[in-house]
Amino acid sequence: MNANLEIFKPVITKTDYTGFYEVSNHGKVKSLGREVLHLHSGYQTIEERILKPAIGSSGYYHVILYKNGSKETCKIHIIEWDAHSEIERNGFDIDHIDEDKLNNYFTNFQLLTQNTSKSRLYNGKKSSQYIGVTWNKQNKKGKLKLELIENLNILAYSLPSTKRI
Repeated sequence: MNANLEIFKPVITKTDYTGFYEVSNHGKVKSLGREVLHLHSGYQTIEERILKPAIGSSGYYHVILYKNGSKETCKIHIIEWDAHSEIERNGFDIDHIDEDKLNNYFTNFQLLTQNTSKSRLYNGKKSSQYIGVTWNKQNKKGKLKLELIENLNILAYSLPSTKRI
């Protein structure tokens, strides 16, 4: 697949928005053209358009989606991952590889455990120059976080063993 080719797929969250909204692998959310029943004037035509995202308090782009009188606020990187990835999140966090929360190109995403994701978050704040170490300015104490890296164990077991003669 060409990474520059923009592909739209239906948005599915707790609500199935198929036929209402689509999200692209470039982080754009599109409202699809459709006829909706308007309370006072009968049917109303909604034209297809790209939604303008807002930046939430967490620093991520989000959009508000409407269907059947209900609304849902959705972070774009989450609905994009769910639409374009074959891998379910299942408790993992979607990480922006370049650490730019506003870069929602699908090729900029990876799944991380929540511990690893939080560790990257703390390191991104530069509270300490060392990986896994944070500094609390109020009580002037450092905190060291050690975690087992499972991939290292898997790598060690998968290395070919040497035979002794």
